[in-house]
Amino acid sequence: MQIEQQKHRRIKIEKNTRPVLITTICFLNFIGIAALVPLLFFDILTDTVFWHPIFIGFSAIVGFFCTIGFWRMKRIAVYVYSTFFIINQIILKVFNEWNLISFVLLSVVIILLWRHIKDMG
Repeated sequence: MQIEQQKHRRIKIEKNTRPVLITTICFLNFIGIAALVPLLFFDILTDTVFWHPIFIGFSAIVGFFCTIGFWRMKRIAVYVYSTFFIINQIILKVFNEWNLISFVLLSVVIILLWRHIKDMG
């Protein structure tokens, strides 16, 4: 009986642990979002098209909530983040704002998140 309880506890502990990679992604996302928010209040974004600050703000909000979802190991956060990434890339391409470096970096993050989807609830 005790052996079964110990196995059950060990499995429960292993299930609830967040992989270091997910923790790192969350940490970097929070830093990126924190760096992005002040840009909304500077003229650097208003010198471009009128919708750019709104788009950046909306992206920061979606990124924030998805990052909380990653931290809590929720699959829905990966689904939303992946979908928003695709929509974001289409919008950026249509308005000639697309960036290869951003595309590659976020693609790598999404691939890494999908590799851990089975660990999420």
